[in-house]
Amino acid sequence: MKRLEWLFNRRLLALALGLLVVAGLSAIQTLPRAEDPHLVARMATVLAPFPGATPEQVEALVARPIEDELRTIAEINVLESTSRQGIAVISLELEDAVTNVTPVWSRVRDKLADVAPTLPDGVQTPELLDDRGYAFSIVAALRWTLDSPPNPQLMERYAERLEAALRNVPGTEYTHRFGVAGEQVEVKVDPLELNALGLSVGQLAATIEASDGRRTAGEVVTDGHRLTVGLSGEFDALDRLRDIEVATRQGQTVRLGELAELRRGVQDPPAAVALINGERAVFVGARMAPGQRIDSWVEKAQEQLAVFADELPVGIAVEEVFEQASYTNQRLSDVAGSLLMGLVLVVAILFLTMGWRSAVTVGLAIPATALLTLALFRPLGIDIHQMSITGIIVALGLMVDNAIVMTNALRERF
Repeated sequence: MKRLEWLFNRRLLALALGLLVVAGLSAIQTLPRAEDPHLVARMATVLAPFPGATPEQVEALVARPIEDELRTIAEINVLESTSRQGIAVISLELEDAVTNVTPVWSRVRDKLADVAPTLPDGVQTPELLDDRGYAFSIVAALRWTLDSPPNPQLMERYAERLEAALRNVPGTEYTHRFGVAGEQVEVKVDPLELNALGLSVGQLAATIEASDGRRTAGEVVTDGHRLTVGLSGEFDALDRLRDIEVATRQGQTVRLGELAELRRGVQDPPAAVALINGERAVFVGARMAPGQRIDSWVEKAQEQLAVFADELPVGIAVEEVFEQASYTNQRLSDVAGSLLMGLVLVVAILFLTMGWRSAVTVGLAIPATALLTLALFRPLGIDIHQMSITGIIVALGLMVDNAIVMTNALRERF
């Protein structure tokens, strides 16, 4: 009878260990994997550019109105602003009791939209940066390969296409372009011809601005709702600009295309400049959404880069400058190697000090505990990243001590 019980217990133990091994190895192959855990941003920054303004003007006309509007949000704990030449930088930090930050940042955006029409002319729309707390998963650069001067406008248009391609990769959360100079339309006029028509450069600029349909026409306010009213007819092509009618002093109207020469180009000075090896470039970054495997996602993104590279014209090349999968795999490999080395050292020391039975018992407990922990990751909603792996290592150190104590106690008793 005792022998049957011993065989049953041994088979049950083998079945449990086999199930544990299968569950742990399956978790390693299927669990979401990333370099760092996904952190919810509790701090954010508001940028409000005011080109040409002094720090005193930025403080009085931009920073203070935005601060007064944001102070009405009770969840904001810290609200600090820095006024510099041509820009206001406002730092926000939420209360510790706030656990769901998404609605709060949505209300902050609503407040910024409300205060934007009250700011002086020339102030760009305030922008809330709350999604830049962790690194991009892949970064690619578009660079000029010909000996002729680079064409920033052409590079930026292909960078926009690349951003759209990376955004279409399944599992992409966020994309962004760096080094975009921005486009502008130059309107060249003859001052003598304008004077003959009784016009000035300022009057012509005001006429063009008044014809832009992107300007807000007003608001409709009802109970609990506020809707912005806009006009159609924004400047989406040079022909739209050429058809603008300009009223002269004599009461006649002249098309802008008859008065001026219109040309599309790049902002000078550019809004932003990016360099790779000292050469002009445009960078495109993409970030993986939480709950994905970084190695699988990066592989799909690289496939998109390869397809995009084949479609590029002569003179433009795309280069991958960073991908997070190799760093993540390397760190996990280093952790696995360190864990294996520690296991060998523990077993060797126990073999010399406590005998082979204790060494085998403790040696089996280490990988069994690690596999059990990984198997429980998915039910608990935990991903594989450097923080969770570090937690496993710390827990294994405590587990080894407990296993040695229990093994020694059993030896003394039996």
